[in-house]
Amino acid sequence: MKFMKKTAVITLAIVLVINMNTSVFAKASWHDYIGFDGKPGHTWYEAADGKVVGIAKNKWTAKLKTIGWGGVWGAQIYRNVNIKKGQKCRIKFKIRSTKINKWIVVKICNKNKIAYVKWIHLKKGKYTKVNETFIAKKNATQIYFGLGGEFGDRDDEKDIYAYLNKRPSDGKGDAAGASTKILLRNYSLTFPDLSSKTHCRCGCPYCK
Repeated sequence: MKFMKKTAVITLAIVLVINMNTSVFAKASWHDYIGFDGKPGHTWYEAADGKVVGIAKNKWTAKLKTIGWGGVWGAQIYRNVNIKKGQKCRIKFKIRSTKINKWIVVKICNKNKIAYVKWIHLKKGKYTKVNETFIAKKNATQIYFGLGGEFGDRDDEKDIYAYLNKRPSDGKGDAAGASTKILLRNYSLTFPDLSSKTHCRCGCPYCK
């Protein structure tokens, strides 16, 4: 009887460790910065407020209480990638904003060296599907989704404004106080020229 109890305790401990590790790995694939969410160091008054939930390897949901007026980087969700200059890449996902029309941007880069940028104007309540193959202009280590309130007036975003014919704007007046949920689903980043089944090649458990 004692042996059976001991075995049961050990089995339960192993299951708990596996579940904890699985949860940690899933959340570790994506990270977020929401500039006015009250977390230590997040005191950027112009930025978005809210939280990110439902994080998995190919999805997340950003619940924005306010989009803010500090530009797209007032709310950002990102993860590591490993892309080389000249590499063929394929990015796929669908994304929507539940309550408002919303400009967002996707940037793949290594600090200020940009490999790929795509602006997307989300229509309220409708999924926008992206399925693009591109050649990386630079080496890249991260992919960012910029979700904050964007009004086309940020001097620190001139590099990404250059990818649009006109500067984006999420509205006028008190639009910065609007709330919405932004849902990313079915995300993948693959490399058609590679024979392996790796995805972002960042070294996370899903890429091994």
